[in-house]
Amino acid sequence: MHDTALAPYITQLKSIELEYKQAARQYPKYRLNYRDEANALIREFVRIGGLQLQIPKSALSTALMLAVRLGISVCPLKKQCYLAVTYLESGMATVDLAIGYRGYEAIFCGSGLLTRIDVGLVYSKDNFTYQGPRQEVIHTSSTLSTDVDKRGQLECAYCMAELSDGSIMTSTMSIDELNAVEAMAREYGHSSSWDSAFSNECRRAAIIRYSAKDWFRIAEHHDCDTLPIKELEENESAREYL
Repeated sequence: MHDTALAPYITQLKSIELEYKQAARQYPKYRLNYRDEANALIREFVRIGGLQLQIPKSALSTALMLAVRLGISVCPLKKQCYLAVTYLESGMATVDLAIGYRGYEAIFCGSGLLTRIDVGLVYSKDNFTYQGPRQEVIHTSSTLSTDVDKRGQLECAYCMAELSDGSIMTSTMSIDELNAVEAMAREYGHSSSWDSAFSNECRRAAIIRYSAKDWFRIAEHHDCDTLPIKELEENESAREYL
């Protein structure tokens, strides 16, 4: 049954094979393979119930092409991006390519702009010191558990990036800002990821997106590969939600 229902989606993905391979040649070091990536995307599509939701077949090819233009993989083991179900105003379901924090890391570090990105969620029982936007944070915890009794309530998130010249850029988001991002995502029909076991991945992606606004600005002035960064900036600008 799956094979028959998947046939239109597979045909659509096959129609972009040449375009995908041409785009992948821009990132030879990532070794993005069309067949591997297309199969991974189809498996993920089936896993999230895409067939039952009657997702438009063009949504898959759009997601796959965006991933290759960003130089990232849809393979779930790499945790760089995933399919997120979105409900349009008409009530019709579709899927978008949601970029996880490892995807942002791959894009910005792969470009040569950054050498390291550290993202953390801070809980009320953690030891945390913010020393300013150009300094490293100090963050320690006696446990990796996120259980409220052991670690307390979530209070904020931070993203600490090291540029290729060794300088540090640090951004923070309060719990109120994180909650506002979640509320906006839900308003625009992107609740599935926030309701899943990957809700903290959404919060990490939120603080990286917030930080990326500064990275976009400085990329033009650094010796780095700006092609994937510009593609990401255009994609982020087109979104109506964070």
